[in-house]
Amino acid sequence: MRRFFEVFKTLKLPEDIGMYMENVEVTRVSKTSTNSLARVYIKNDRVISKKIIYKVEDALKKQVFRIQNMDVRIIDRYSLSKQYTPQTIMDVYYACAYIRGRISCKNICK
Repeated sequence: MRRFFEVFKTLKLPEDIGMYMENVEVTRVSKTSTNSLARVYIKNDRVISKKIIYKVEDALKKQVFRIQNMDVRIIDRYSLSKQYTPQTIMDVYYACAYIRGRISCKNICK
């Protein structure tokens, strides 16, 4: 496994987003035979909010996977310590953010 910025050396992210990806490991990168979808599989020991994941997907699509009509999806996996509860994970993962135009998690954004 290699670090995120070792795999995507040319990717430029704003500093506030890039700091989340510094210790992320890329386990696999694949694309469909029709070049319509690229998948980047990552693993981390800290939860990254879905809002950040979507911003990184957009940056990858614009800067790295520039094939017309190709979509990019990050498949995120986490190795978490026992201190994380399901509620803690959901609070961090969705972080009161609008996810692709809609609120994805109820009772968090009050």
